[in-house]
Amino acid sequence: FYPEILLYLPAAGKIIGYTLFFIYIVKNTIEPYAAKMRQADAALEDLQKAVNYEVKKRIVEIERHNEHLRNSMQRDPLVDALNRKAITDSLRNAIESSGSEGFAILLFDVDDFKRINDQAGHLTGDKVLKKITQIAKENIRSVDILGRYGGDEFLIILPGTTVAEASMVAERFRKQAKSQSGTTVSIGIASFPIDGKTVQELINVADKGLYESKHYGKNAVTHYKMSLRH
Repeated sequence: FYPEILLYLPAAGKIIGYTLFFIYIVKNTIEPYAAKMRQADAALEDLQKAVNYEVKKRIVEIERHNEHLRNSMQRDPLVDALNRKAITDSLRNAIESSGSEGFAILLFDVDDFKRINDQAGHLTGDKVLKKITQIAKENIRSVDILGRYGGDEFLIILPGTTVAEASMVAERFRKQAKSQSGTTVSIGIASFPIDGKTVQELINVADKGLYESKHYGKNAVTHYKMSLRH
């Protein structure tokens, strides 16, 4: 029995040798390579995270810049209110989205503004417009929309507001304008859908009210169709 085992020892020695050599190769070649690969994968993952962060950060910056551009294109730079196109678009959107709720608009301008410009100069005129705009902002809600319709003429959209409620807002603003700025405003009111169902119809009614306020001696609030009933 023992002599037969001795016959197999050389073969067993070769197997053991090969096994030890394989273990040596694994430990000294494959394992270091695998470790380096793991390190490379980790570094690549970190790099990818950094790239993704920078990309997202850049996208946010671009979106903020685009939003700033959109806002600057919609706002009047002098008084920091919507410009004519933007306030007209807002009025159109209000018509399309109001449903049965309805809303009112106020169209107002500064009384004797041409005289202010001619006698005190355009810089003083600009200060008056800024002051009147600020007073208007202080007398409306956050949901209301204010825009410069042209020159010294402004438009305010009052969502979910009746003519009676709009008259109260207009009167409060009129009194504040006189007491805080030393100038006065004339205001016309229109209501959707009673006074009109299009942008032009509503503005026409509000403009007629504004004209009536001027006719009454300025520094007044008028709903043109209501004034006709009286």
